Amino acid sequence: NGNILSGNNTLSPLVDSGGVYTLTIENQENGCQAIDEVTVEENPEYPTDLDLEVSPPLCHGDNGTVAATQVTGGIGPYLYSIDEGQNFYGDTLFYNLPPSNVSIVVQDINGCQFAAETWIPNVQPLQLTLEAEATISLGATYQLRAFTNIPDNKIDTIIWSPDETLDCSNCLDPIAGPVENTLYEIMLLHTNGCLLEAEIFLRVYKDRNVFIPNAFSPSGAGNDDVFMIVANHEAIRGVDVLQLFPRWSKKVF
Repeated sequence: NGNILSGNNTLSPLVDSGGVYTLTIENQENGCQAIDEVTVEENPEYPTDLDLEVSPPLCHGDNGTVAATQVTGGIGPYLYSIDEGQNFYGDTLFYNLPPSNVSIVVQDINGCQFAAETWIPNVQPLQLTLEAEATISLGATYQLRAFTNIPDNKIDTIIWSPDETLDCSNCLDPIAGPVENTLYEIMLLHTNGCLLEAEIFLRVYKDRNVFIPNAFSPSGAGNDDVFMIVANHEAIRGVDVLQLFPRWSKKVF
């Protein structure tokens, strides 16, 4: 009155429930028979539930962890399998699992098994972007702007380098004032430990655009009466020396 899965005409059938099983053997030459029976008892203690705890990846592209925390039912010690029951181990923590559906099988001391499933989620990619390149004139400044999808309360650290020509090295939008071509790099650390990097090449245009006239006529006639240096005020900090001479005479100013 049990249930035979297979092998009911063999000496070692496979059964899946308790009950009384009867074996009849017949000698085909003379028709004599022998009969015996065995009672199979089901173990009332078997695993009925398995609690799993998921630690999702910290950063996009990383893997996660699943821990088997509690077994309901069955008799310990327990073994666990991550490959659908092909191999069992005593470890309850499974590392380096990619985002996907995960099945953990628990087996008790009697070989009774229970499978539980969980999901390791994927993590949204973090972004940190800068312009690739920009150009300024010598003496000018440039507003650097780093864009990220990380909320302000999740940003742990911001580091710009080199920072000698920046008005701040720990903000997203410093003002740069380089006098040479400079490659600026920003490193941003998320509170969960993810590190992002970006860079911008700031090119400095050094043509000073200075025009100094070589003659003027301060006669009051209205033509070229005023001597004036024309220059980019951002590129020129000051005039060190200015001297005026008539054509064939000594310095007059």
